[in-house]
Amino acid sequence: MLTTRHTLAATALAIIGVIGAAAPGSAHDSGHAGPSTVAQAKKDPCAHAPESKVVRTYTRGPRIGPKLVVVLRCGSSTWGYRHLKKKGRWSTAFDRKIANTVQSGTITVDMPGRRIFDDILKQCPPKSRFKVVTNPGKMGRNPHINPQGIVTAYINPDKIGVAAKKC
Repeated sequence: MLTTRHTLAATALAIIGVIGAAAPGSAHDSGHAGPSTVAQAKKDPCAHAPESKVVRTYTRGPRIGPKLVVVLRCGSSTWGYRHLKKKGRWSTAFDRKIANTVQSGTITVDMPGRRIFDDILKQCPPKSRFKVVTNPGKMGRNPHINPQGIVTAYINPDKIGVAAKKC
């Protein structure tokens, strides 16, 4: 039996187009309300935002003193947050992997326009478990975006991260 409160809530949701007749994830098909499309749109920090918007800031360095700052910008389909989201990689766990790799990973490449952080499994030979590829300098086609920040990040279980040592 629906109460007045349930009826009003269902009416309000139907008016804004979130639920229809037993929409998936609605109270009608599963007994509990799932996330609405309105709520999902609000969770996207880059909805209607320019590619230069900073979504997250990661740091590396001591608790006191200067830190290396790495930013994740909204970007585009080829770099940044939108790229990670398009590839299906973005999640809370993925965000933590980026933070941990930037904070305590090994910098395996450090040159103008490219810095790579690796979470290296310490074994013989060492293997990279996770990579964060960044551009610490200006973005090529838009020099006003400086630093460009994270270009991509990915789980990399089978690649050797650094030159193999003699075991």
